[in-house]
Amino acid sequence: MPAKFSHKFSPKKIEIFSLVILVLVAVVGLVFLVLKHQLPLSGTPAVTPTPELTVSPIPDFAADWQIYTNRQYGYSVYYPQEWKLDETKPNPPDLMVKIYSPRWQHWYPWGVSVNITLDSSKATRDYFDKLSEREEPFVSDNKIEESIFAGVKCLKVTSKLPKAGGFGPETFCLRNNFVYKIQTFVYSPSTGEEELGDQILLTFRFLN
Repeated sequence: MPAKFSHKFSPKKIEIFSLVILVLVAVVGLVFLVLKHQLPLSGTPAVTPTPELTVSPIPDFAADWQIYTNRQYGYSVYYPQEWKLDETKPNPPDLMVKIYSPRWQHWYPWGVSVNITLDSSKATRDYFDKLSEREEPFVSDNKIEESIFAGVKCLKVTSKLPKAGGFGPETFCLRNNFVYKIQTFVYSPSTGEEELGDQILLTFRFLN
């Protein structure tokens, strides 16, 4: 009996068995570390945010600005302390927000302004779809291109015609079942307020 026991559990087999146990312990330990630190396994790429859709922090120039937040319509925007903001609902539940320099409020309230319009009508949605598909006649007088606005893929529409009336390019975003239209209007670009209008647009954020 002792001879058979010795043959069955020879030192060579014991050595191999111990090695297998050590390898298993090492593998289990490695898996534990990977799960604990959420490290990507070999051959599995780490998931990272799409750079172009990453919204940057609010710029330093807006640190002392006031903020307008509308949770119902899902966005916020900063604007200078002295600037004014008006909101109207021409076609409820649609919304129009105008942010403008106070210098113009007694004469031409939107002399320099940022205009944000939210429209949920079928007609506006159809218009957005036709812009997306580059259908005529929408492309005849306009340049239509995809752009990133506030971390969201939108459409930027720039007129091919000579700039008239002070209206800048239109940005259309489909979000929260609304078509957002963002556009600046500059009656007198020499005042330097046009740059403030551009800075206001840089602070626009979608809330969801």
